[in-house]
Order: sequence, then C-alpha cells, then structure tokens
Amino acid sequence: MKLQESIRRILREEENKFNPIRFFYEQYLNQQPLYFEDLILHPTYDGTKIMWNIENPNDRSFNCSVLDAVIGDEFKSFCVMINGDYQKYNRFVRGFYDKPRDNCYLNDRIEVKSIKY
Repeated sequence: MKLQESIRRILREEENKFNPIRFFYEQYLNQQPLYFEDLILHPTYDGTKIMWNIENPNDRSFNCSVLDAVIGDEFKSFCVMINGDYQKYNRFVRGFYDKPRDNCYLNDRIEVKSIKY
C-alpha cells in the first residue's frame, strides 16, 4: 500500500508541475493559429510537443525553414517574457505534420524568365 501511495503522490506532483510548452499553447497562443504572409499555421498539442499543420489557402510558395524560424521567433518572445529556457524547450514546438518534400513548396504559377544578354 505504501508503494501505491508514493506513486500517486509522484503522479499528482508531475501533473501540477509547470509545463512551458503547454502554457505556450494554451495561454500564449490561446490554441489559435499563427498567421504568416498568406499561410495559416495551426498548432496541436499532444501532451509533450506542439505540431503544426500548414494551411495554404492562396496556394503560396513557401519554405519550411522560414516557417520554422517564424515559430521559433514566437516561442523565443514567449521565453523572454516568462524568463524561460529557450534552448531547452525549443525542439518541442517545431514539428510539422504535412511538411512538403524537399522542405519547400512551389506553386504552379511560378514563371521562369530567361535573361537575354
């Protein structure tokens, strides 16, 4: 019986422990998407990390490295505000569900113009 009580106590303490990733998702983002240019980044928190869905309503070309930097800047601002450790938690907020192959998306409307000399 003593072991079960100890396990329950530890689980309650873990439950009440401050989780900066959950706080960033629930309080800072308010579970709302981030907007960048014509792209909409929808966050989903699974209990350990935040994953992002990319919505591209205007079929805009983008690079995931740029989106990753946008998310990183937003999280860095949050960490400065709460005096949190950006380096420790950074990897838990930067994942994409539907990341394009080759880390970028090019729409069909891009025109390649040759330069005449």
